[in-house]
Amino acid sequence: MQEQLSRVLSFPFQLRFLFASRPVITGQVLGIVYRVISMHLVMKAGYSKKGSPHWRGNVDSQMTAQGTKPKLPG
Repeated sequence: MQEQLSRVLSFPFQLRFLFASRPVITGQVLGIVYRVISMHLVMKAGYSKKGSPHWRGNVDSQMTAQGTKPKLPG
């Protein structure tokens, strides 16, 4: 049985100060990090972007087909 290694994500102190003062930015950055890691794992498993239900283009096309895509102002 292979031992699982834990991973730690570290940031330079300037970013840590920014994250401490603006928690909303922390959430946005962690969302991006999560998408990048999950996409890497999807591709490593041998699937394409279009095969992933979490790929934005796939979700948009499904919403358009159902007629539920929100209209953008402008």
